[in-house]
Amino acid sequence: SLVLEVTSFCNLRCRMCPKTHGAVNTPENCTMSKEVFHKVARLFPRVSAVELSGLWGEVFMHPDLYLYMLEKLKEHPIVVSTISNGTLLKDATAKRLVELGLDRLVVSMDAATPETYAKIRPPGKLEDVIGGLESLLRWKKELGRTLPRLELVFLGMQSNIEEFPE
Repeated sequence: SLVLEVTSFCNLRCRMCPKTHGAVNTPENCTMSKEVFHKVARLFPRVSAVELSGLWGEVFMHPDLYLYMLEKLKEHPIVVSTISNGTLLKDATAKRLVELGLDRLVVSMDAATPETYAKIRPPGKLEDVIGGLESLLRWKKELGRTLPRLELVFLGMQSNIEEFPE
């Protein structure tokens, strides 16, 4: 299996993220080029799973590049998963995720109210995440697909644990 970091750019400054606090040695502004991706692509016939993510970045900062990579990966029998903060998941991208057969999308939520979300994941907005998830679910239904499997991640902290049941 492979982990491919699409980008180290992130649109949020989450208070629990090591990158926010300068504790990560990943450069702030790197994006994998198509040239590097094509060099790695030689491995795809021997790979069964790929995490196509931003280890300390947000993959949907570059949706066209991300979708290009996903399309090339899905030319092989590879299970592809992605982790995202979900704030940049727009309708057109959600549709392509379903059409291309992304296997698993993990979205970091960490709050159930807009106020708590804004404190934990500035300058993010919970309504943007929910809108993107609604688009994804609508496209899955409209296109008659079961994928991508959607998983929500909630990091429990003193400031948000009361919202976990919501």
